[in-house]
Amino acid sequence: MAKGKPASLNGGIVRKGEATPAKTPTPATALADMPDIPHGTKGTIAITVRLDPARYQRLMIYKAKFGKRVKNQDLFVRMFDAYMAQAED
Repeated sequence: MAKGKPASLNGGIVRKGEATPAKTPTPATALADMPDIPHGTKGTIAITVRLDPARYQRLMIYKAKFGKRVKNQDLFVRMFDAYMAQAED
């Protein structure tokens, strides 16, 4: 259990109708910010990724956060691009 100062009970209260949504990026907005993914077979190379059941389940749970159907192909390419961009920094 974390020790620290207790939260104030009156500091963050707003009146009904004045609340605003949090400004944290969601997986859907993060996915929308990425460049387009090539579809089809022209100019692409097919690869196969085999996942154990635990990793596959984590992937499906992550995909559910987008609120819409996302293809494994699209998600994997975007995750790969984000990983490579971070690795290059």
